[in-house]
Amino acid sequence: MPEDKEKGGNLFDRILKENVESIFIPLIKWQLGLQISSYKPLKDKITKTVERELDALYELHLEDGGQMLLHVDFQTRRDPTMLYRMAEYHGLVFKKYRLPIQHLVIYLGMGKFGGNQQLQQKEIFQGFELLNLYELDVERLLTQESPQAVILALLADFKGRSTEVVLRAIILRLKTICHSNSELRKYLTQLTILSRLRKLEDVVPKMINSMPIHYDIETDGLYIRGMKKGLAKGMEKEIENSRIRAEEKERSIIISLLQSGLLSPEQISEHLQVPLERVLDIQRELEE
Repeated sequence: MPEDKEKGGNLFDRILKENVESIFIPLIKWQLGLQISSYKPLKDKITKTVERELDALYELHLEDGGQMLLHVDFQTRRDPTMLYRMAEYHGLVFKKYRLPIQHLVIYLGMGKFGGNQQLQQKEIFQGFELLNLYELDVERLLTQESPQAVILALLADFKGRSTEVVLRAIILRLKTICHSNSELRKYLTQLTILSRLRKLEDVVPKMINSMPIHYDIETDGLYIRGMKKGLAKGMEKEIENSRIRAEEKERSIIISLLQSGLLSPEQISEHLQVPLERVLDIQRELEE
């Protein structure tokens, strides 16, 4: 794996592992319907098997034309974990050859071997559940109170909505639910890193930089520049034009959010810190 890809992968892993409890435990409850009363993380590391040397492995050709593998393991002492070791062998061998496998243990010690030779039903691997983030409901993610869940909206299906509209809704939502600027910066950074998974690494930083913490016409760049220019020239008309341009920008943002359906008028009013009546007026104009 190239170094840059490896670093990117490590960054993704770090974000997901850091947020796994606050993000994925709720998602698991939604998607799998598990009624979880409590949980605790297990920090133990699973030993990774790089390679295993088998005692004997044969490819068998049967009279009916079929093929299978015969795995023979010689055991000189009783091993209470033998059943699980054979299960590990089974997974490794089947992954490589994709053929039915018959396992045979030949015990060379004295007395009975003892122990189980068959896995119980609960011990048998029968497949896995799949949680596809792209299939998650982007609107539902944007209503969550957890910033960790909100940033996942970037990885969901936008359902035909423009990237700009969805990104704006994500960023506004983060700005509303984060309790401090440092917390907000943390999740905006994570959002930027995750944007690489959707090839939006050039778009997300620009969107973040273009949106103030709270939208206020009097702090809008267009308005401020117009004020300075107008004051320098003593021109009230320049100030008024700047105010109009800022209001048009605000109106454009409100319209795009209303049309996206991602946020309610109340949420838009709260996020942008504009009067609810103004948002409702624009909504009525669109409906008419």
